[in-house]
Order: sequence, then C-alpha cells, then structure tokens
Amino acid sequence: MTGRQLPEPDPDAVRMILYTSGTSGRAKGVLHTHNSIHALIRQIGEHWLVEPGDTFLVPSPIAHIGGSIYAFECPLLLGTTAVLMDRWNAEDALRLMHAEHCTHMAGATPFWSNCSPPRNEPMPGYPT
Repeated sequence: MTGRQLPEPDPDAVRMILYTSGTSGRAKGVLHTHNSIHALIRQIGEHWLVEPGDTFLVPSPIAHIGGSIYAFECPLLLGTTAVLMDRWNAEDALRLMHAEHCTHMAGATPFWSNCSPPRNEPMPGYPT
C-alpha cells in the first residue's frame, strides 16, 4: 500500500460494535460511529487535559468500552500511550503507574478505591 491514499471514512459509518452485558435481557450490539467515538475522545482530551505523550494505565478489559477507548482510541487520536493490565491488582497498578510514569488512569471507581491509602496518608511517589 505504499504511496496509496486511503479514502476518508464516512463520519456516520459504524466504527465499532460493542455488546451490552445483557443484564436486562439478551446482549445487544451498540453501534458507535466515527463521529461518536471522535466526540468522546475530544471530550476526554479536553476534560482531563490530556496531551500527546501522556500515559494511561488501563485496568479495564479491552472488550469493555472503557478499556477499548483508553487502550486503542486515545493512543490513535490523542497520541497517548496505554499501559494494559491483564488482571486487576491494586499493588501492581501502583507499581505500574510509578514505573511507566502514568499521568492518567481510567477505570471504575472500585479500581481507585482499592489504590487509595487510608485517609490523610500520602500515596508514596505521587503528588497530592
């Protein structure tokens, strides 16, 4: 494909299909378009002040919207790096964040609450 220009995708075309958990019935495929993904990533970048070169710790599974967004879409569209975890462990997460110089972590509240030290105790190696 060297030298060949790829066509621009239709912004309203489906970019990704992720399935719901099916908690209220059968799992359903949710269609995400190029426009909807780009709008989400733009909001993430603006809200969290994400800059190219920032690094996300991604503890969520990549088959989940959260994991896929931070593992694939943010690096592609915002120029970030993703550090993936194969399973959740708070001590491993803290070590990875420190070793990989993570600037952000995206995940469900229980991830952060597992990492939090007791009240009024600093997290070693992290500014407060």
